[in-house]
Amino acid sequence: RGKSGEKICYARIFSGAIKVRDTLVLNSIENKVTGITVFENGKEVKSNQANAGQIVKLQGLSTAKIGDQVGGTTKQT
Repeated sequence: RGKSGEKICYARIFSGAIKVRDTLVLNSIENKVTGITVFENGKEVKSNQANAGQIVKLQGLSTAKIGDQVGGTTKQT
């Protein structure tokens, strides 16, 4: 968990991209991405977007559980 108690999800992006404020579907429930950290050269770097092939930490996915697959973006506000 993060400093303020929110869940942090580690993920590998296989295709497409995820941006901060995107709404993602997990177990038929929409969750909004509130933060993204990507791993570059062994270091964590805050980012506004994660692309295919990257390993990332996602914040804001409150209903995420180990092994969940993230669905596509349903809408962006």
